[in-house]
Amino acid sequence: MKLRIEVLFMVAAVGALAVFPAPASCADTIKVASTSEPPLTTADGTGYFDRVYFELFRRMGLTPIRRKTGAERSMINLNTGIDDVTTPRVKGLSRVYPNIIQVPEKVIDIDFVAFTAGLEFAATDWSSLRPYNVGIITGWKILEINVTETRSLVKVDDARQLFLLLAKGRADTVIYEKWQGLSMARQLGISNIKVLGPPLATRAMYPYVHAGRQNLVADMAATLKTMKADGTFKQILGRTLEPLTAGE
Repeated sequence: MKLRIEVLFMVAAVGALAVFPAPASCADTIKVASTSEPPLTTADGTGYFDRVYFELFRRMGLTPIRRKTGAERSMINLNTGIDDVTTPRVKGLSRVYPNIIQVPEKVIDIDFVAFTAGLEFAATDWSSLRPYNVGIITGWKILEINVTETRSLVKVDDARQLFLLLAKGRADTVIYEKWQGLSMARQLGISNIKVLGPPLATRAMYPYVHAGRQNLVADMAATLKTMKADGTFKQILGRTLEPLTAGE
């Protein structure tokens, strides 16, 4: 049975941004489909996306309620109107799901990188992975398409399994999103983790809304731009993601 979690993003403000009273009516809430892992979203609502969305919707007079779901399920829920908004995803998904609208202002650029447990090599492009034993997560299409002809390829179900391949010496390198990978390596105590550069791919990530809430799109885009200009994004980045690179 799939676990479904709903939690007010209000907790993201604790020790970070000012706490404001929640709007009184259900019309003032917005349901957010969340699929990312720490440090982008966290159980206590203090991840990067959590804080960005809390402040975004606070400025718009809305209280976001997170619904934790799988990646595919989140898009189905958004397309059918069960949820109102998703945490950021790659562009172009409106071509697949006709009832969703991409907000034309990105929240972050996501880097797909090669991680190793001490091993160093020039990971300059996808072909540079071919001499190595590589691990990826099943279903990540960008990786399944591009990581080919390697010495060996192991596919696993989640990030924990992926980084255990490194910890147990079953893979020379694993390919994953940078911030979530650093967080998982820290959780598992992999002290010699290395992020090889440059990124194998970089993708901009955008919010999506259900067509029934399209009246929010322009305001969301404008508010995100304002948050970038007034330093809010930089502040949140410093509290959530940058600590993971300390000592690099």
